[in-house]
Amino acid sequence: MSGRLISGIVALLVLLPVSAGLLLSEQVAVRTSTDAAAAKPLDPLATLQYVPSLRRENILKMGFSEAETESILTRVTTLEKKLNIGVENEDVIRFLIDQTDELTVLENALCGRTNPARYTALQLLVEEQGDELRLRDLGGLPNFEVMDWYAKDRPISLVPTLEQVANREPDATRMGLAAALARQVPAALARTAPWGQSLWNNWSYPSVLKKWPGVSGKLEAYVATLHLVLESVTGDGGMCRTQ
Repeated sequence: MSGRLISGIVALLVLLPVSAGLLLSEQVAVRTSTDAAAAKPLDPLATLQYVPSLRRENILKMGFSEAETESILTRVTTLEKKLNIGVENEDVIRFLIDQTDELTVLENALCGRTNPARYTALQLLVEEQGDELRLRDLGGLPNFEVMDWYAKDRPISLVPTLEQVANREPDATRMGLAAALARQVPAALARTAPWGQSLWNNWSYPSVLKKWPGVSGKLEAYVATLHLVLESVTGDGGMCRTQ
């Protein structure tokens, strides 16, 4: 037997147990809950800053057309005057916030720390009238309170179905809020037309308006009010400021 062969056998006998030990001690990488959470699509509008100078940009990012954006901006300007926004001791939004005792209600609805505020704010800004939903007249309210319809309709369930998904539609927010205001949350969750898959041409905002023509005005009024409210709570001195 040659010296080279003997050396090879000795090396094999030495390395084999070492290799086996390494294989047995190796830990299989397990996907943690943190990894799973990171893999989940995030809210693409989470970084929006609600300030007057970014109103147009924000509304466009919500999926509204140029014409719709102009209409919403006009509503914002009208509401600013009506609600005395920025006027000391007369600002209606700040008054309502100050008069609302349950801070947790306000934070859950307006700060967007757990769910997108554009959906959670519905519970404070929209009320039920008969079978329909209407924007509340903030000028006639004593304070903010949660409306009963919100727990029944559960519009927040639209977020993981329409918003935080792969291949999210560019106007997912417009369509999601339209579904909520038309009281068609079940249809949107089931992804039936006009909230169906775009691959089959079943995703269509014009079709929403054709079937529920009153939704357009409600939606524009809501977004205008929403932006002003979020400007108030996330701006300097606002209750949602974290720094």
